Amino acid sequence: MAKASIIRGIAAIVFGILSLQCIAAQMEISWIDGVPYTVREDNGMRYAAVSLPEDQWPNEHKDMYDCYQYPLDETRKLTIPATVMIDGTEYSVEVIENNSLNHQRDMLALSLPPTIRRVGTPNLRNFPNIKEIDLGGTREFMTTDRYFHSDQVLENMPALERLEYSGDIKYVKNSFNNLGLREFEFPAWVEIYQEEWEWPVQRNFDLIEENNFNSWPNIKKIDLRHLNFIRSMSFRTMPEVEELTMPETLVLLTGGIMGNYPKLKKLRLPREIQGSHKVYFDFMYNAPSLEEIYSPSREVPRLEYVDVECAPTPDQTFGMGSVDYENCVVYVPEGCAEAYRVHENWKKFKNIVEYDFVNDIPLGIPALGSEEMLKEEYYDMSGRRIPDIENYTGIYVCRRSASSETKSTVRIR
Repeated sequence: MAKASIIRGIAAIVFGILSLQCIAAQMEISWIDGVPYTVREDNGMRYAAVSLPEDQWPNEHKDMYDCYQYPLDETRKLTIPATVMIDGTEYSVEVIENNSLNHQRDMLALSLPPTIRRVGTPNLRNFPNIKEIDLGGTREFMTTDRYFHSDQVLENMPALERLEYSGDIKYVKNSFNNLGLREFEFPAWVEIYQEEWEWPVQRNFDLIEENNFNSWPNIKKIDLRHLNFIRSMSFRTMPEVEELTMPETLVLLTGGIMGNYPKLKKLRLPREIQGSHKVYFDFMYNAPSLEEIYSPSREVPRLEYVDVECAPTPDQTFGMGSVDYENCVVYVPEGCAEAYRVHENWKKFKNIVEYDFVNDIPLGIPALGSEEMLKEEYYDMSGRRIPDIENYTGIYVCRRSASSETKSTVRIR
């Protein structure tokens, strides 16, 4: 009996040693073409991860770029392959681990493979000269396998011109800030689930968390119709944006978003805002150039801050504080103009006009800041004036003018 116990003890020790050796082998870094890889294992599946040693990470006490600089090809591009050979075994490259790809001073382009499923955080920060990034199959930005965690990815790339991805990115927080993109198709973020939430909203939603998509100095048009959940401190400081389209259905809009758009001319609001907190606090501040607001909601959107548990201070700006109320035209659904005109937050606007949102045509004439009635002229598509619009059938151009301002719209009868 004692002999059997001794044998079992020795076997356990040997097994432990072998296990430690196996773990050590997995932790060992293999440098291939200047890129560090470590073999990892999840649920019995082994794969390769880009894993920069900690002593090569950026150091806040040193120069920003006094960290490992990846070797680049002749075009100053870094391409991470889909597979690598380590100790005679081929592994799929699936993860960029935490702090493994930051502060690259000279890189102009980066390509991640379609096998990539996760980018740890922080990563992809401070690339001053990069112009193109392909995220490959990236679906998650997180530090661990915990489902909800994303901090500081894709930041400070002022020269960035193209950003591509093929995966459905699940969740972003404190990310996608200070990018030089001129165009970007904001994705239909994959539905995600959170066990508990601070407010009673639906549990499946496309989510942009706090502090994302801020300070894009070059983009001119933003279309967010694929989203349905946006939290605070996002989509701020877009100095060149002229047109902004918000989601058709928005689960929750909280404070401090979409401010500082000095050149914005056209704003499309959601058709529906779900949930109990319909908040536009600090929304669209510094938008002095705004000319048109399209509000398809039959329920008048509130512009005030309504969370009684977190009352704003007197110096905080409420919705649309810098808009030109005399000349900005608000288009609302048919039969809803009066409800908007008498609403506490919309009565400042002098031009509230009913609109056919199905056919995308106005049902009235804005005053354009003048008390006099506008002059209307009608022309067919060849440019000939139509003297009697009531008896005309077909497509035509309506030219409306008042004082020194003229607007033309295409209509059909």
